[in-house]
Amino acid sequence: LPKLWVDSPKAAPTQTATVALLAPALRNLAASRLGLPNAQPDVDGVLRRHKLLEPLADGSALKSLAYAAAEMVQLRDGSAKSGPATQQHTSERLIAWRKSLGAYPRLSFVQLFAQAEHSMTSPNTNSDWHLAGKIIIVGSTAPGLHDFHATPLSPLMPGVESLATLVDNALNQRVVHEQSRLSQALLAGLMCALTALWVNRRGALSLTPLILGLPTAMLLLCFASLHTNWFIDLRLAALCVFGFLSALQMVDGLRREHWLRGLPLTPKDLYVSCAIAPKPLSDHGLTLLMDALAQHAPSARLRVSELQASWPLDNRWPHLARCVALVHVGADQQTVGNLLQSVLKIDDVVCAKVVPSPSDAPADAAIARAVFTQWAMLSQPPANGETHA
Repeated sequence: LPKLWVDSPKAAPTQTATVALLAPALRNLAASRLGLPNAQPDVDGVLRRHKLLEPLADGSALKSLAYAAAEMVQLRDGSAKSGPATQQHTSERLIAWRKSLGAYPRLSFVQLFAQAEHSMTSPNTNSDWHLAGKIIIVGSTAPGLHDFHATPLSPLMPGVESLATLVDNALNQRVVHEQSRLSQALLAGLMCALTALWVNRRGALSLTPLILGLPTAMLLLCFASLHTNWFIDLRLAALCVFGFLSALQMVDGLRREHWLRGLPLTPKDLYVSCAIAPKPLSDHGLTLLMDALAQHAPSARLRVSELQASWPLDNRWPHLARCVALVHVGADQQTVGNLLQSVLKIDDVVCAKVVPSPSDAPADAAIARAVFTQWAMLSQPPANGETHA
C-alpha cells in the first residue's frame, strides 16, 4: 500500500514498510490514496483530538483519511507540498468543530438514486445537487449500525459527520492551539502566588467573594476561548485557585480560633487592655494585630465584638465593631499598650486587672465583665478634657 505511508528521514532509504491484509484482488485499491480513521476519544469517551499522521516505530507515518483527502485536493489544484512527516503532523491536535450538528449537506441514498434515475430519463434537466468538485464521504447514520461518537456537540454524533469535520479541518487548515501542561502548571502557580500576595495585603476575609467568583470567571473565559483559534485551558488553574482559597480560609479560621478564643498561657494575674478604634476594625487591621501579637506578645489573646462584616454586607453596629481588647499577664501591659497604639492608631488605652468572683463560671466570665466595663467607660466622653486612665 504505497499511498498509505508518509516517509520520514528517520527511516532507512532502502527499508520498505509493509502491512498484511486479507485482500486477494484489491490491486486498484492498493494503488489508490488511502487513509486511516484514526481519531480516538479521550479517557472520558468524548472525541476531541486527532492526528493527521499516525507515527510508526520505524520513523514512517500512516496517513489519516483527512490528510489523504486534503492531499488529493492539493494535487488536483497543483498546490501539494510533499515532505516528510513532522512533529506538527504526528502530534494530537484539537478538532475545530462547527457551530452545530448537521453543518454539512447530507444526501441520502434514496435521494441519490432518485436523482440518478431522473438524470437518466431527462439528461438536460438541471440537478438540485451539484456534486462535481466536492469531497463525498460515504457513511451510515442508521442507529442499528452503532457508528456514533460522543463529541462536544452531541453525545450521539454520526461517525460520517465527525470524519467530514476532520477533512474540513485538514483542507482549510483549521487548527485550535492549546496550552502545554507546563504552561498550565505555571499559570496555576502564578494565580496562587497572586492570591497569596492579595491575602498578605488585604486579609483572608477579603477573598470571600472570590472563592466561587474567580474560578467561575476562569471557566467562563476557558469556554469563551473555544470560539477562537487558541483554547485557553484554565481548568487546572481554576482547580488550584479554588483549593488554595479554601485552604487559606481554613488556615485563617484556625488562626482566629487561636487568638480570639481561650486564655493566656498563664491564667493567673490577668489584665485586660481595652480601646476603641477611630473606625470599625477591618479584617486587615485584625490580621496586622494578630501578626504583632505573634511577634511581641505571644501569650496574649484578643477579644473583639466579632461583628466585622464581610462583602457584600456592611457593619450593622459600627460602634461595636470599633471595640478591641487584649487579655494578657501583668508583665505584658506596656507591650500590649504599645501594640494597640501603633497598629490601630489608638491613643486612649485603658488597662484593668481581672478580678474573678465566686459566681464566675466559666473563668472567661470575669474577663468578659472586665472588658465590657472598660468599653463602657471608654464610650463616655472624658470630663474636663481629661483622658481615660
